Amino acid sequence: MERMKVIICIDERGGVRFHDRRVSQDVAQRRDVIARYGKDGLLMRKDTAALYAGETDALHVVDDWEQGLGQDGWWVCEDTAFLRWEEQLEEVILYRWNRRYPSDEALRLCLSLPLWRCVAVYDLPGKSHARIDVEHYVKGRNQK
Repeated sequence: MERMKVIICIDERGGVRFHDRRVSQDVAQRRDVIARYGKDGLLMRKDTAALYAGETDALHVVDDWEQGLGQDGWWVCEDTAFLRWEEQLEEVILYRWNRRYPSDEALRLCLSLPLWRCVAVYDLPGKSHARIDVEHYVKGRNQK
């Protein structure tokens, strides 16, 4: 079984998409992703890659998430299609917008003990968001 590491942005209610478009984006969030996780490689779809164009060489563009299975790196997701392989998830990075946006697709993933452990929390100032909260979850490690 392949292991997956996912980065996803959500609003206060877990919203991810609205009418097949991302609910929001922020250049500070993308720079943080590149700085912290870019060295491991970043897998993403073409529409997401357009946001990162010219920012890093760490991008690997996939047409379908199934192409990313078995590849090292972080999946930068703007939808919840990756949940088809939920049992393979090992790490999740949530960027929280701290706003409510209209959405018709939300992240429905229970990131709580005993299965998941939050190993890091920090915030960063965004360009279009006053503050972006970040949470790093790891499955099944360092649990008592």
